[in-house]
Amino acid sequence: MKKGYKKRQFRGVIYKISCSNHYLFGSTLDFSKRRYEYLQKLRINKYSNQILQACFNKYGEESIKFEIIQENIPEE
Repeated sequence: MKKGYKKRQFRGVIYKISCSNHYLFGSTLDFSKRRYEYLQKLRINKYSNQILQACFNKYGEESIKFEIIQENIPEE
């Protein structure tokens, strides 16, 4: 390895949540935990994004789709 070269570390994911024709993008180090947190807040009608909450309320939990866009995001 060259002197002064720093090996890049990779972790986390970029994800997309969709409901009907609405989308939300985010990133996290623990996708399973983040997905759980979203669903818990949506189920008790306490999620801060009013559009996603309204979509969840109207179409139900089955309408919420979680998708990982990119894994192993490089740390800077």
